[in-house]
Amino acid sequence: MTVAALKAKLDANFIKYTSKTKKAALASLLVETIEARSKIPPLNEDVQGYIVSFLSGFDSLHMATQLARGFRLRAKPKLDAMLKQSDADIKVAAKAWCEDVEAAREIYGPISIWNTSEVTDMSDLFSADYEDVGEPVEQFNEDISKWDVSNVTTMEGMFFGAEAFNGDLSSWDVSNVTTMEEMFCKAEAFNGDLSSWDVSNVTIMKEMFWAARAFNKDTIKNWNLEGKDLGRGLFYEPEDFLM
Repeated sequence: MTVAALKAKLDANFIKYTSKTKKAALASLLVETIEARSKIPPLNEDVQGYIVSFLSGFDSLHMATQLARGFRLRAKPKLDAMLKQSDADIKVAAKAWCEDVEAAREIYGPISIWNTSEVTDMSDLFSADYEDVGEPVEQFNEDISKWDVSNVTTMEGMFFGAEAFNGDLSSWDVSNVTTMEEMFCKAEAFNGDLSSWDVSNVTIMKEMFWAARAFNKDTIKNWNLEGKDLGRGLFYEPEDFLM
C-alpha cells in the first residue's frame, strides 16, 4: 500500500482533528512498518504529537489489510498540542486528572508521558488549596518523573497540601525556576531526593517545606541558599523531620 493510499484511508477514517502534516507523518510510519513485513514488539510511537500504540505480536500486514477495509485507526493526541498554546491548559488537564483519572486518561493520555516541554508556569498545579483543584489532589501520587520542566520558571505551591505525593523528582531540570515558594508545604508524605537539583536561579523559597513532615532536610544540605528569600524559613515543625 502506498503512502497516498494510506493518506486517503486516513482522510476517510482517521480522527478529523488530525492535521495534514500529522497524517503524512503517520502514513509514512505505517508504510515503513508494513514494508518491514514482520511482527513488531509492543511500542508507543510518537508521531508529531500523536501516540500510536501497537500490541505485542501485532501483524503489520494485517494492519494494512484492515486499513484497506476501512478500519478506524486509533491514535490519541499527546498533550503537547495543547501545552504549546498556553500554560493554562496543563492546569485544566491536571484538574481533570485529579477529579477523574480514567476520563482524563482518555482525553490526555497517561500523565507520566505528558509533553510539558513548553510549560513555564506550574504554580498550584497539584495544590489542595488551589480553588480549581481542591481536595481531590490530596491523594495524588502519580509518576511524573519524566516530565520536562526545563522551561518552567515558577513552581510556587505546586504540591501544596498534596498529602500522599512522594514521587521521584530527582531527575528534573529546575535550572530555570525562580520561585519555589510553598512548593511542598503540607506535602506530608514527600521525602524525595532533591540533592541534584540546580537551584542557582531560584530567588524565592519561602516556606518551601513547611509541615512536610517526612522530608529529610539533610538531602538538600548541598544547596547554596545564600541570597535566597526564605521568608520565615524553609522548614516548619523541625522536631518531626528526619535527621
